[in-house]
Amino acid sequence: MVRAWEQGWQRVALPEGVRGIFGLGLHANLADWVAVDWLKAMAKSVLDVASNIVIDHSEPFTRKLKDGLLDLVLVFGPRTGPGLVIEPLIEDELVLVSTEPRAVASGWVVKYVFGERGFEFFADHAEAFPDADTPAVSIDSPSIALTHILDHGGSCYLSRSTIIDLLGEGRLFEVVGAPKFSLDTFVVRPDEAQNPKLMAAATEALKIAVGAAV
Repeated sequence: MVRAWEQGWQRVALPEGVRGIFGLGLHANLADWVAVDWLKAMAKSVLDVASNIVIDHSEPFTRKLKDGLLDLVLVFGPRTGPGLVIEPLIEDELVLVSTEPRAVASGWVVKYVFGERGFEFFADHAEAFPDADTPAVSIDSPSIALTHILDHGGSCYLSRSTIIDLLGEGRLFEVVGAPKFSLDTFVVRPDEAQNPKLMAAATEALKIAVGAAV
């Protein structure tokens, strides 16, 4: 019933001059970096289509794609499924950075911020730091984690592409000896798009947004 209501709302609530809605799903850890630039690129290339951004984690997106509630999603490590096309978009890595030069340590690390990145990162982090104590701060948003350590000092795992300028400016430092983790980002879409031209335009807008972010 909820899916039927959502589909009906998308069909009947369009203003005059708007021929449809394009739904983009963004993983919660990517939204802060990508959403605004994607909307800007869409506004320049597709003038008569409304944009709907849904921010969540990877699992609900597969159902929404299959139900036609989303057209395209950007996620980490997606699960495969029938009727879906998965394409890599960004090859990145998570690096441990600090506001002060230091080497990697174990146990309790003052002002270490654990940035939630899903189960795979949690498992990799636990394997790399088996003796690590519970961090003082855990944040489910990379941009908030970054702002926090820049304002208050500390360290956190962040994607290299989003902090490259800060490293170059000397505002952040890679922690010597810390393990790095892969962070690949994928585009997922139905194998048969309802509007191939619109899908191509939205995908290109996404690539522009990601390029602006990295």
